[in-house]
Order: sequence, then structure tokens, then C-alpha cells
Amino acid sequence: MIKVNGFVIKPTIFPDGTSQIWKLPEGLLDNKYVTITWYFEAEREIIDLFGIRALFPSAKEIALHMPYMPYARQDKEVDNNSTFSLSVIASIINSLHFSLVSTVDVHNPVKTKELIKNFESYDVTTVQQILIGVVNPDCIVYPDKGANDRYNAKLKSKLPTLVFPKDRDQSTGQITRDNMPPDVRETLEDLGVLRSTLKREPRFLIIDDICDGGATFIGLANVIHGIWSKADVHLFVTHGLFSKGMKPLADAGITAYTTNSLLKNVEGFNV
Repeated sequence: MIKVNGFVIKPTIFPDGTSQIWKLPEGLLDNKYVTITWYFEAEREIIDLFGIRALFPSAKEIALHMPYMPYARQDKEVDNNSTFSLSVIASIINSLHFSLVSTVDVHNPVKTKELIKNFESYDVTTVQQILIGVVNPDCIVYPDKGANDRYNAKLKSKLPTLVFPKDRDQSTGQITRDNMPPDVRETLEDLGVLRSTLKREPRFLIIDDICDGGATFIGLANVIHGIWSKADVHLFVTHGLFSKGMKPLADAGITAYTTNSLLKNVEGFNV
């Protein structure tokens, strides 16, 4: 879905699959300051983006805001046989000459800012801090070093943290995890002492930017439950794709939280 200054754009789709943007409200095209908000649903919206931008040739400022930025995870040039999709979408966006391009908690802020002109990524530290207050965890868990580097310093939490090692096979996309490192085991042992003080199992909050199918977080929950079978495991992700639904997470004993960066979550997807 794409909005222009709050108005939802509903392109007409013709039998051959092409589209046209028309029947816009009176006065919309007279705006000199324009904000396009793109809740990504499908690739064909890229064509709509070109069409909308062409409707405002004389706008003084025209900004593009994408709560969830498509292709942001494809941020590495793997080999000559693979598309560097972040670079491709960056070229498309740059060709439209926006005065500002913004998103929320982009996957690789350094690389994305390098590729896209006038780019800003807004963090979600305040939301995370509020959720920590609500969940009241005994420990914060990061699924990899990247998540720890992104969030831990900004959160300024005094809670113990677990950072799990992760290796990804670039040819298959599969994630492998080494045996539990000594620092993670030491933290878990400290939580064992904490459990005897609290007289309950520890409460964990996993933090990351994106949940797709959920396998990463289910694996973490399994590790935690393998030590503390009744541990309370919560998950916060900025962008909840939940491509396999919520049931696999719930079955793994995970309570999940997300933002409204994706349209299905704006419209009341049950999280």
C-alpha cells in the first residue's frame, strides 16, 4: 500500500497486468510538499512508485518513507551469479530524486546510507525500553553479534545479556550455531543463582530487527528451554514478517511483539 500525504493510492489494474493511477482527490497534485509512505506488500508497487513520483514534477520537497524497507536484508554482494538487491533498489530510489528517504531500523544502516542518497533510519530504542519495562526480563538475548552491536549500547540496560554465535552458509542461507561459548554458559549459570533468589525460572527477552519464518528464535528458545524448561521467553522484532504465522513461535513457548511497520500489522494482525 502506498499513501500520498495520507491518501491511500489505489491503482487500477488492467487485464494485462499493467496499472494506472487516477481518480485522485481534488487538490492533491497541487501540494508542493509531499510525503509518500510505502507499506511494502509486493514488487509491482515499485512501478506505482515511479508513477506517483511523476505526478509531482514541480514539488519543492518530496519524501519517501518506508516503515519496512524491502530488499534491505540482501545487503551483501555474494558472487557474480547473485543479485545485490540492496544496490538495485537503491539505484531505483535514487533515480526518483527524493529530498528524504527514511525507514525504521534498517537491517544494515551503514551500507544502506552509503547506497541511498538523503537516507535516514530511525531507531526503536524507546519502544524497546518501554517493552523491557513491561516484560521485566531477567536477561536480554541477542541472536548474533550484529544484533548486540545494533542495540545493546543504545539500550543502556544493566541486565545481563546473552549473545549467541551464528554462521550463515551464503550458498544455502542456512544458519549454523556453534556449541555454546563459555561466556554464554557463564551467564546462564549466573541466572541459575538468580533463579534460586527469585524462586522461579528466569525470564528472557530476545531482541532483533526482523522475524521471517522464526527458525532463528525458535532455535534460541529451544536452547533456553533445554536448560530452564519453564523459562518465560519473549521476543521483540521491529519488523514482524511472520511468514509461517505465529503458531510455530507459540509452540516454541515464545510470546512475540512487533511494531506496525508492515501493513498486516497495521491492520490488526494478531501478534
